[in-house]
Amino acid sequence: MKRLSLFLAALAMLLGSSVHAYASTILTTPAGLAPGSEFRFVFVTDGTMPAVSTSISTYNTFVNNQAAGYSYNGLSLDNTWSVIGSTSTESAISNIGTYNVPVYLSNGTLVSPSDGISGLFSGSLDYRIDTDLSGDTLPSGVWTGTADNGNGLPGFTLGSYGVVYGEASHANNAWVRAGIASPAGSASLPFYGISAELTVPGVATTPEPSTLTLLGIGIAGMAGYGWRRRKLAAA
Repeated sequence: MKRLSLFLAALAMLLGSSVHAYASTILTTPAGLAPGSEFRFVFVTDGTMPAVSTSISTYNTFVNNQAAGYSYNGLSLDNTWSVIGSTSTESAISNIGTYNVPVYLSNGTLVSPSDGISGLFSGSLDYRIDTDLSGDTLPSGVWTGTADNGNGLPGFTLGSYGVVYGEASHANNAWVRAGIASPAGSASLPFYGISAELTVPGVATTPEPSTLTLLGIGIAGMAGYGWRRRKLAAA
């Protein structure tokens, strides 16, 4: 544990703890999503901070500052991001909300088909969350305070003496729960942030009936008409 604390302290010196302000950048729709589809973006912050606060709002504010200036479909995403982290009074899965929508990196890579227990918190990701919103790959250690299922790990949530951290370089359950570091103030590490639910612009269309379908309807109509004429003639 002592070696881990020393490692995290050294990592903190390397990363620094400054808050990064992004230039205005437009995020684009991931490939393959149809108009009207809903989805979310996820990223890891390039800025860092210690996990000493017990208030989830502290961490939500931090990830929103990290994502400042980004927009999608002409709308600003400022103050719409949530930390994937747990305090003693707020779990990660509750803080981010779940809508059963797919989750993507900013470059369009699918991270998980769902933002809930069957996807993001299932213990396995389709792809690791290792880039910031600019697409830059970042160092691995990330504060989460969270167990595999999205709930806080009792005694080791954000703001505790020992805090759960994840590894951004992993796509298994270690992305959110790789180990426990103590004291939490020994290092400044990044956090994961996730957007609010977003909708692909455009209107979802209902497919037109196929030619065979229309032909079948026409034949059925003609048969019905013939049956009716025969019935009237026999009367």
